[in-house]
Amino acid sequence: MARILCALLCILAAVRADEDMGCGGFVRASGGLGGAKPDLSPVKAILYTSGGVVKAETECAPNGYYYLPMYDAGTYTLKLEGPPGWLFAPEEIEVSSAATGPCASGKDIDFEIVGFALAGRVLTDGADTGPAGVQMTLKSSSGATYSSQTVAGGAFLFKDAPQGTYTITANHPKWKFKTSSSAVVASFGESAIKETFGVLGFDVSGRVNWVTGAPGVSVTVLLKHKSGGKDLKATTDAVGLYVFDSVAPGEYVVVVDCKNFEVEPAKGAAVSVAHGTAAVSETLKITSFSIKGKVIDAAGEAVAGVEVMVDGKKAATTDASGSYTLKTAAGTYTISANKEHMEFGALTKYEISSQLRRIGSISADKYSLCGQVVLDSASASGLTVTVKPAKGGKAQTTKTDAKGKFCLMLPVGDYTASVSGSSAVITPAALEVSVLKGPVLDARFGQVALHVRGKVLLCECGGSK
Repeated sequence: MARILCALLCILAAVRADEDMGCGGFVRASGGLGGAKPDLSPVKAILYTSGGVVKAETECAPNGYYYLPMYDAGTYTLKLEGPPGWLFAPEEIEVSSAATGPCASGKDIDFEIVGFALAGRVLTDGADTGPAGVQMTLKSSSGATYSSQTVAGGAFLFKDAPQGTYTITANHPKWKFKTSSSAVVASFGESAIKETFGVLGFDVSGRVNWVTGAPGVSVTVLLKHKSGGKDLKATTDAVGLYVFDSVAPGEYVVVVDCKNFEVEPAKGAAVSVAHGTAAVSETLKITSFSIKGKVIDAAGEAVAGVEVMVDGKKAATTDASGSYTLKTAAGTYTISANKEHMEFGALTKYEISSQLRRIGSISADKYSLCGQVVLDSASASGLTVTVKPAKGGKAQTTKTDAKGKFCLMLPVGDYTASVSGSSAVITPAALEVSVLKGPVLDARFGQVALHVRGKVLLCECGGSK
């Protein structure tokens, strides 16, 4: 019986010992921090398993004392958690339930508050979160400078700044802030920076190309919010890149702002803006665009009904005002014009791009001189028609056809025409014609008509009186 009782007492003692197993100690402020002794009840002591799971936690007493029971045997990590910016040394301690460990021996495991890091957040204006990548600079009145950078959500931390008064500045190469700098005081226990700076928006960039791959230069694009509101506008640069500044988070679509352009995708390119720089993944491709031109005569007047050719293929016809519209892509082309009895100077190796507002005018530089030689007594076929410039220069010649008709193309100017090669006398001997204002189609030559006039006298014959 005595043996059984002794065994039970030993078991109870062992259970009681396991129940009392735990880790405790004090959290103390470093002597170098100065100031009144703080209330340390906001500090928590937390026991983590090797897998990072919280096994136990407790709040410190106002004087910094803590105690954590250790119900299960094993090895754990002991850490402290304080208000934002509080720094502890050591940062963590490994503890175990082993009999030789400090917890089993009842030895205090102490931590020390070694400083108060300045902590804060940069928020997107009007939101409760913010971007990563904002450069934060802390500068003291003595000129000492400390740097930090925001992480996802906008949080930043200065761990190495001693107590004192500072100016804190937010900076980013592309983003603008509602407030860019603020005064801050680092003192015992004070670590939260209240100013959130307010990022006004983020840059959104993308590209516009021609379907050929060439960049869409000087193209105006619009950023439209899917829920409506005011559109933002940007213009592409020399490589087809556009950038919108200070865009608030939301869902958008980018479209080309020109009714003359045909673009793929026709509905535009979608982009989602969160809390940071956004890139439009889909390139806007201009497949074609419409551009106007005009055809004029030598005097600058409109010419209707002219066929406009692009690289030898008919592309348009001029209207009553001499205007035409081409639907084309950017590139280098030869643009020419055709109309009966007229010749036009072509636009050779002419570059068309989106920044070109209008095609240069195509002007007539030659007109037809046509007519007919009509003879009564001889054939008018194969006669030579010679046309000489009125102001001198090289003459041009042509032959009449079977009906005596002729036609040749002349540079704009005044001329004298004549016909040779017939046994008949032709009139006029020289015909003055002008092709300054347009073609001449009714030049006419004819045969001279001879009229004989005289008297017939009768005389007596036979010599009789």
